[in-house]
Amino acid sequence: MLATVPLRAAETVWPTAEWAIATPAEMGMDQEKLEQARDYALTGDGSGYITRGGRVVLSWGDPATRFELKSTTKSIGVTALGLALKDGLVGLNDRAQLHLSDFGLPPANNANTGWLDDITLLRLATHTAGFVFTADYGHVDFEPGGTWAYSDGGANWLADVLTVVHSRDLRSLMFERVFNPLGITPSDLTWRDSAYRGDTIRGFKRREFASGIDANVDAMARIGYLYLRRGLWDGQRIVGEDFIDAASRPVPEVAGVPVGNPAVYFDAAEHYGLLWWNNGDGTLPNVPLDAFWSWGLYESLIVVIPSLDIVAVRAGDGWRGSWNADYEVIEPFIGSIAESATCVGNDPPATDGDGDGVGAPCDCDDARASTYPGAVEVNDAADNHCFGDSGHGMVDELSGVTGFYTPGDRSRYSWPGQAGATRYQVRRSTSKAFTGSCASYLTLDSHWTDPSIPAAGGVFFYLVRPLEPHPGSWGIGEAGAERTLDGC
Repeated sequence: MLATVPLRAAETVWPTAEWAIATPAEMGMDQEKLEQARDYALTGDGSGYITRGGRVVLSWGDPATRFELKSTTKSIGVTALGLALKDGLVGLNDRAQLHLSDFGLPPANNANTGWLDDITLLRLATHTAGFVFTADYGHVDFEPGGTWAYSDGGANWLADVLTVVHSRDLRSLMFERVFNPLGITPSDLTWRDSAYRGDTIRGFKRREFASGIDANVDAMARIGYLYLRRGLWDGQRIVGEDFIDAASRPVPEVAGVPVGNPAVYFDAAEHYGLLWWNNGDGTLPNVPLDAFWSWGLYESLIVVIPSLDIVAVRAGDGWRGSWNADYEVIEPFIGSIAESATCVGNDPPATDGDGDGVGAPCDCDDARASTYPGAVEVNDAADNHCFGDSGHGMVDELSGVTGFYTPGDRSRYSWPGQAGATRYQVRRSTSKAFTGSCASYLTLDSHWTDPSIPAAGGVFFYLVRPLEPHPGSWGIGEAGAERTLDGC
């Protein structure tokens, strides 16, 4: 499953047949940090891969051994939603009843809530549909959209809806359109029959998203690599980029929603996408904000860090006696991997990780960054969240993040110019949310001088975007959501 492949700086490696291997040093990674991650993973035995740039830099255990992945099944299964979106069969805001008329029944008393017609596919995929935890059909105990409540039952209802939408067994669908193209065989991944509901729905074999997939780490890494490459596999579009974006980031409609049972799930609503967990709110301070991962009982993990071009997977026994959503448990694994590969001084080969047509080492923008074909990587708020690359587009002078003000002269603020841009817009605020005290300025080149900035003290935040000839976006803000700047 592994093969030595010569390194070519700008080449995208596709492990359809077998994975290329490289040394950590070749891929700009600290071997000691990687070994720390491996050793922590091995406190629960098992197997794992750590890859960068499509090359395995460290592995342990037997890559062919299948493990019970538990809730990682959710993150793999939701790819079927990506297929339905790509095919135009559904929209995220579709009501589930539109596609499955008896959705939510049984139990019969769910109809008495008056809430079933408020449950959308988005709410099913974000644990905000209102179903209780049980993997069975489950009661709707919360008003849809009003509470983040982890629910195996809600995930299984999503699987039911998608089975009817695709009019086929989701296992055969996923092997035909996802697993087979990725080089995943039935010996690498199995998906058991329905354990909590009937064997079929509308005459089609039933599968569940709550749990049920067993897989080896080789298959897990391929699935992670598909998500890293934004739904593309060796020239074939498997799922759309919009789906990958939605799955891997905090969902604006969900962030801020109260969490049911916070003693177990903490602030999950702030860092959950579409059946994938993420670091969009910065809960893991030493991990890039664009990192996201599957997470199942026994700590089965598919970790994707786009800004570092990393996929890391691990399966085996758990690292604790029970499961909760405390990120401190996974931080020693994900954090050590991220810290092994900062974008400062040890860049990997240039990539175009955000698909904007611009290749750069540790390509840290995202698809909404203010870049256009042919431009250099512009510094916007998205760049601010690259690991080891703080300060782009924003500056917190009080906390010591220097950003781009000139050392010794906080009144001069500059940024690398964007090719072809002739005019920029700069906004300054004393609020991270860019509300309250907020001012907007225009500049003709890539610097701006503001003599009103005091020589010491105070906290100031800046955003910059090209304005002419190609207007750019303000990019991603501190909480992972696009800046609205309505308060300016």
